[in-house]
Amino acid sequence: MNVGRAELATLRLLMVAVGISAVVSMLVGTLVADPSGRAGVPFWHLMLSGAAYAVLTLVAAAAPWSSARVVRVGAGIGVAAYAVGMFSFAPATGLVSGGGTVPWSMTSIGVVALATVVAGGERLGWVVIASWSVMIAVYRVVLGGYSLNGFVNDAQAMLSAGLLCVVGASVLRAAVELDAATDRAEAAIRREATERGRLAARARGAAFVHDEVLAALRGAADALPLTADAVRRQALRATGIVDHRDGETDWLADLRGAALRADARVDVSATADAVTAEDDVARALVTASRQALDNSIRHADGSRRRVSVSLDADGARVEISDDGSGFDPSAVAADRLGIALSIIGVMRAVPGGDAVVLSTPGDGTTVQLTWRPPLPAPDPSDRTRGALRLRMTAAAGLFLVAQSFIAIAAALGSSWPLPTLFTLAGVLAAAEVVRRAPRSVLSVVRASVTAALLWVVVAVALVATPAPITYGTGWFLPAAGFVLVFVALRGRPMIALGGAAAMLLVLAADASVRGGAPVQLVSAGVRTAVVVGLGATAAFALARLRRSTIAVADKVLQVARRGAWDAAVQRELDIHAHEVDRYARPLLERVARGEQLADADRALARAVEGRLRDGYRAGRLLSEAVIDAAMAARIRGVDVVLLDDAGDATPADADLPSITDWMSGELARAERKFVGRLLPADRPHRAQALVDGRSSTFGG
Repeated sequence: MNVGRAELATLRLLMVAVGISAVVSMLVGTLVADPSGRAGVPFWHLMLSGAAYAVLTLVAAAAPWSSARVVRVGAGIGVAAYAVGMFSFAPATGLVSGGGTVPWSMTSIGVVALATVVAGGERLGWVVIASWSVMIAVYRVVLGGYSLNGFVNDAQAMLSAGLLCVVGASVLRAAVELDAATDRAEAAIRREATERGRLAARARGAAFVHDEVLAALRGAADALPLTADAVRRQALRATGIVDHRDGETDWLADLRGAALRADARVDVSATADAVTAEDDVARALVTASRQALDNSIRHADGSRRRVSVSLDADGARVEISDDGSGFDPSAVAADRLGIALSIIGVMRAVPGGDAVVLSTPGDGTTVQLTWRPPLPAPDPSDRTRGALRLRMTAAAGLFLVAQSFIAIAAALGSSWPLPTLFTLAGVLAAAEVVRRAPRSVLSVVRASVTAALLWVVVAVALVATPAPITYGTGWFLPAAGFVLVFVALRGRPMIALGGAAAMLLVLAADASVRGGAPVQLVSAGVRTAVVVGLGATAAFALARLRRSTIAVADKVLQVARRGAWDAAVQRELDIHAHEVDRYARPLLERVARGEQLADADRALARAVEGRLRDGYRAGRLLSEAVIDAAMAARIRGVDVVLLDDAGDATPADADLPSITDWMSGELARAERKFVGRLLPADRPHRAQALVDGRSSTFGG
């Protein structure tokens, strides 16, 4: 699976955040968390639990230089080690007969949830959170039940893990969207540059034909003795410039070559908005067409063959037909792979490709090759924004439910429940201020009011809560931190960080004045700081992704523009050189050697000169039928002019074969002068032919 640059940078950033959080969790679990009352575990289980955080830390340290696969696999190994530690906790402690509390490190699920998102995506993250919630509840009950501290800790841990899962997934989705948007813009600019390059190459080709080759051909056709040396020098220059490359890159040119070898007539029609076939599609169309032509040569030798190509906004259609004896497709033996494998199989191997073989005995054979580009996926920006809104709504609902239960539990365990309920109301009021913001980015005033309101709620709650404050009775501090996470994600990470710092300062001031349980307070403060810090990190990442969109896109598009332009110019020049080489080189080389041309050769020179002029004047009239008829007329001495004045609107592409058939017939009647035109859209007819001064029209 290909990973874009923005997605890779985001994976690395999230993994670094995981590593920092893992280090903090290890330090808190080792140096700060209260070891009293813990269920005893053997040394091997301590090493296993520590290994999970150690792996995540090491992967995070190497993340800035690692590939996406290494980051994801490393995160997955760390998550797997943590899961093994969770599952092995029961047998390691003799849980059935044991007692005590779960170690604090096993409740630090937020780090693991974010690592899981990095390793396998949001869904896997929710699976890990759900599994952890069930297991930790079972362990608590078997070990002796829930205390207020344990209940608040687990509920806040689950909520923080859910928020980090949403945040991590949102940042990754934004990165994927950025990569997709850059790819779409690159494709669009490639198409634009390709068309501009093609037009520029045609102009260069026209000037080349006019200045060099046409001058040499005209001089050869006139055969004036006084200009013989000048014509020979002109022919030498022209043959020196013509540089045909055998590696033809245009698939239509390859198809024309295959049809020419099979003596098949080719008609090509293309709309202005025709889609460009990718390399694999082009190869399939050419390969299947060659096989169909080869089959016609082997089984319908002597028949007339025709290749019709239609290109439009819906895809490509190639039809190879002959008027041979035909056959019964159902009677073809299963081991005959010319049709099943080399035609139908080749086309169906590319997305959107198909092939049908139509034939009946006595009525010829038609092979229809079609390709329709797959339907574009829905705009990822709309889908991502909708999914983010849905996930944030779910996270807000989870926050509301979790904090309500926590507050009720704290109120039931308190002799004075009203302050707890007022504190809950204050936290929810601050959350409502954020929710009701009309735009995706909070105003500075609204964000500042939210942070100030939370600071007041925390300060009042600290004063109203009897000392010493524990993790359970201080539940409002992480709750306020979760609201600040929403503030950060709404585009104000600095205000969120400032609000968190202010709350932690008032917590430290209260503890220094009234005292408290240091371990409990540090645990609550660390969880608040980590959650807000990771939320702010995600907000910074989202903002950076938005800012980098233009810069990254511009850099990529500049490269794409240059590459597409060069490729288009080269392709058009190759095609033009091929046409010059095919029609003009033999005559130019003879003139350059000083040979005297016969009357028939001079007539051919006039015909070739006209054919090359047609290349930049005749446009869609250049079907094989018209080309052959015009060459024959010019060799007869007819002055032929072919003009495409129809523009983009008319004629309809379905009518072009009929128009070119009609014009070929008119060319066959010409004796002196012929002018054939595709007419503009405002004319009553679609095409006009002036044959020796007599006018005839097609359509209307």
